[in-house]
Amino acid sequence: MHEDLCGAIEKLNSEVLRQEIKKLEEALEQEETCQQQRKKEAEAPGTVLPEVVEAQLERDMLARRRGFFSWLQTLCLLLVGLELVVGFALAAAVLYASWYDRELFYRLLLCVLPEETYTHLAYALGRILPVVSEGLLPF
Repeated sequence: MHEDLCGAIEKLNSEVLRQEIKKLEEALEQEETCQQQRKKEAEAPGTVLPEVVEAQLERDMLARRRGFFSWLQTLCLLLVGLELVVGFALAAAVLYASWYDRELFYRLLLCVLPEETYTHLAYALGRILPVVSEGLLPF
């Protein structure tokens, strides 16, 4: 009887040990599966490490700064170009007026300026561009 009891205890112990071993093996398999899943997620293009995210944010910030400065440079170039065009147009008008039509500024300014301002400016221009006219001047 004692032998039967020892045999039953051994059988029970071995069965409990097998169940425990089986549970531990299942837990180990689950852990290995989770680790493999994490590795796949880390390698996937959708997931990134914090260093990569930080580097990407820094690159984006530099791109925005470069974008702002390029727009600022373009705006400055446009304004300088506009100034040059206006300067050349005024120089061409002065040359035309000094050689071909000395009354041009007087006629143009009369259309644009108020009368009082026109008289002051016409007086100043009269000293610079003397007008030889056969007819009456518009002021």
